[in-house]
Amino acid sequence: MAFLERITAGELQEYTKMLDDILTYKFNNGSNPSDGMLFNTLISTVEMLDKCRNPWIDCDVYSVTFHFFANMDFSSPKFIEYFLDSEIMDYIERIFKKGPSYIIEEAISVIFNILTLASDEHIPKFHELECVQSLFDFKCYVKMNDLNLQNIGKLAIQTLELLYQKSQELLARKSLSRA
Repeated sequence: MAFLERITAGELQEYTKMLDDILTYKFNNGSNPSDGMLFNTLISTVEMLDKCRNPWIDCDVYSVTFHFFANMDFSSPKFIEYFLDSEIMDYIERIFKKGPSYIIEEAISVIFNILTLASDEHIPKFHELECVQSLFDFKCYVKMNDLNLQNIGKLAIQTLELLYQKSQELLARKSLSRA
């Protein structure tokens, strides 16, 4: 992917939008993309984001990308594992520190969607992620006057509650298996 070394922010946005359109079309027409296509799209997008060293030049690139991730089908366990182990979680943490509220909301949605389908072996990984720890900082946003910030706070709380619930269920299953 040598072209990524000289790609401009505009080209990056155009390419990311194209990926989003392809997946949206496939989902809307009742055919889910194969795991292979999802992996390749994810890898390509991460590489593009990595090449765009100043992502806030054009926030739409991040918005499109995280909208795309937030609407993905994470039913493949391998896909969830790749996502958790990839640099995307680092990008999410960077977004939490610098991003505009609408992109932060998309990024939290990504974590929530992955967590919804995560199985027992994935749960401990969530506790280790810095971006998941950052969700605690967003809880106080619920009391803010700004509606966008309130939505971020509510989504952060929902995500943390889901993680707590899944963690409790995992502990209960482990206790039962030892008994």
